[in-house]
Amino acid sequence: MNIKAGRLIFLLLFFPVVAFSQIGNWEIFNESTTGDWIDPVRSSDAFDIDSKGVVWLGTYNGIFTYEGEKWTLVETKGDNHFNPHINVVEIDQDDTKWFGTLWGLIEYKDGAVVNKYDKSNSKLLTNTITCITIDANGKKWIGTSKGLCTWDGSQWQEFEFNTELKDAYVQSIAEETNGDMWIGTKSGLVQIDPAGDWQLYTSSNSELSDNDIRYVYIDDNQTKWIATFNRGLTRLTESGRWKVMHTRNSGLPENHVLCVDKDNDGNIYVGTLSKGMAVYDGKNWAKYNMKNSTLKTNTISFIKIDEDNNKWIGMFDQGVALSKAAAIVDGKKSGGEE
Repeated sequence: MNIKAGRLIFLLLFFPVVAFSQIGNWEIFNESTTGDWIDPVRSSDAFDIDSKGVVWLGTYNGIFTYEGEKWTLVETKGDNHFNPHINVVEIDQDDTKWFGTLWGLIEYKDGAVVNKYDKSNSKLLTNTITCITIDANGKKWIGTSKGLCTWDGSQWQEFEFNTELKDAYVQSIAEETNGDMWIGTKSGLVQIDPAGDWQLYTSSNSELSDNDIRYVYIDDNQTKWIATFNRGLTRLTESGRWKVMHTRNSGLPENHVLCVDKDNDGNIYVGTLSKGMAVYDGKNWAKYNMKNSTLKTNTISFIKIDEDNNKWIGMFDQGVALSKAAAIVDGKKSGGEE
């Protein structure tokens, strides 16, 4: 038997890939379908939904909102002017919008810019904002290309990891229910407890598959799903059990993973650099790409699943895709983990 053919049979037997056909057709939003210029969408954190259900999308050409009918470009002229290159959109409990740009942090509320923060008027380590997470106490955790800082509305705090990390570029921030913050960087995974003490996990001192952490997602079970740029997806349970998923032991289409989310049925959605999206129900995998779905690119910049279980997929230079259907395996709704 041909070696390649034998390996394919092995993968199909032990890592079955099934078709979730019901979510293969998405509504596409881009210049050709809406008439609005809403692409490119290149960041994993440039999407959020406010308390009224309005979608806020950050692109390299500004902020767009969507209320169910059309996309509208947010005006950024005059006093509201800010850099249109949006890396991050995060919305707090008061519906204040926080935009991370190449030139600082924007606080935006009720249709107007409230504050602009940069190195000149804050303790931002640099003006390039890469990610933002707002914790349960309302504190803003702000990732930059040179490290991490926090802002509680009155006081800034800096976390400089340069002494331990070769590259302190922060790419993702997630909060655990116990108050621990998990920081994905280009040089490893950092865990910070509520007292401010921190621990660094790397491929050298843990079972982390790769040090280039592109995204950290924490599900309701407090399991950390860690997207790495070179070696697939790493799962870390609350009890401390590690598991690495890559193309040789799972149905991942490639090892360059950019983003992760989980739907209301327990399915894990994984976006990749050049091979589309994969869905994992705890046992089976499904793969979606330009050949077998309506995706307009195989580069998935973000996956966000809202309270109504709608799947919003960022398609890099090709806008956004939306699916309102549940993932289906063999005619039944899938869910659960192994």
